[in-house]
Amino acid sequence: MKSIVTANPLLYCILLSIAVISGGCAGNAGGYQVIQPLKKGVVLKNYTNLELVAVSDHNVPLTSADMKRITDLVIKEVKQEESTRFQEINPATPEPSTIRYKLLFTKYDKGNAFARAMLAGLGQMHIDADILVEDPTTNELLAKYKVTKTFAWGGIYGGSATIESIEPAFAKSVATVILKP
Repeated sequence: MKSIVTANPLLYCILLSIAVISGGCAGNAGGYQVIQPLKKGVVLKNYTNLELVAVSDHNVPLTSADMKRITDLVIKEVKQEESTRFQEINPATPEPSTIRYKLLFTKYDKGNAFARAMLAGLGQMHIDADILVEDPTTNELLAKYKVTKTFAWGGIYGGSATIESIEPAFAKSVATVILKP
């Protein structure tokens, strides 16, 4: 009995490419998962202000300009999705009505454009972050999420894509966590 690889290598490559790239489109939102559910009794709608903080794990090659660009994209997404949800974003002085979302970047991999151009799935780009939901007055951890975005397209599209082209999709996922946990 022949396997699909030996019987029809072209079909195998096509199926493999579809499987790899179906989860890696630049514009598709990333995914998120609940690591620690929201603390019992906490009602997020009671918080009227948002403090969004970005920090990087010490092994992640992310500049302060990169973090600012991504947090600006998240804020833009939050405002587009629910413009009246928060009275103030990043207030100068957090009040008791402020909720903090801390983006702890755990992976920021620009991948390899040449490898992506050669074959889908090679040279993938990744952005991963833990989202810590905290009460800024007590620094108590209220919930924790994991957000990931991967880009794996190949060919000209994959080779010409940059990490900046997948950041809006990552930001959309973070905004989803903020607005609809």
